[in-house]
Amino acid sequence: MRQQMGLHSLRHLYGSLLADGAYSLADVTRRMPHKNNTTTLDIYTHLDSVTRCKPG
Repeated sequence: MRQQMGLHSLRHLYGSLLADGAYSLADVTRRMPHKNNTTTLDIYTHLDSVTRCKPG
């Protein structure tokens, strides 16, 4: 059975791809948009890619 991707899942995928790319934590926070970096880290901490987000 194929599951459809909802808007929330699509948003999470977008944030994950940003965090996995060459974007800084500040850029990901701005693009999502979250109020602060802590919110972004709380949501994407489970991803190894967050450790690759460059500060600033």
